[in-house]
Amino acid sequence: MGRVEWTRSRRCVDSVTNLLPRVAVDTCVIIATLLEPDPHQQRQEPSKWVFEQHNLAHTVVLPSIVAPELLGAGSIRGSHGGKHERAQRIQDAQRWLISSREFVFVSIDQRVARRAAELALEHDLKGTDASILAAAELARCETLYTWDNDLLKIGDRISGLTVCEPKIPDSSTSDSSEDQLSLEI
Repeated sequence: MGRVEWTRSRRCVDSVTNLLPRVAVDTCVIIATLLEPDPHQQRQEPSKWVFEQHNLAHTVVLPSIVAPELLGAGSIRGSHGGKHERAQRIQDAQRWLISSREFVFVSIDQRVARRAAELALEHDLKGTDASILAAAELARCETLYTWDNDLLKIGDRISGLTVCEPKIPDSSTSDSSEDQLSLEI
């Protein structure tokens, strides 16, 4: 386990997570992990992978605005599926938020809000999307994972930050029997 230090600004610094790249996560990625069955096929597993790799491959950063956006999302609190299913979705989202304490939260402070306003105008974004993008940029994240097309259009247009869909890295190696067979022929 990494060594934890307190900086002069009284922020906790973990020497292990500081070595890992930071990735920010949009609310829609969290929602994709919670909904069963996945209404957007192929989204649930890559979304879960992002969180499973926290402190292994990267440090997950959550802009604080994702908390109210998660519990306010129509796919979570909507009446579809009946009262019991709605109550279950809300409970699952609340549990997820409680368990998310291990992730790094970034506040939407005055600095982030000003940058979000600039980004909203510059890239024609809604306020929440611009806030998430600004928080990711100012937290020095390398990647912002999202399924939101309005954010995906940003791509790599912000220096040092790539906005993309979650994707499980290809784990295939050249040691597979098919590769060996083709080399022998």
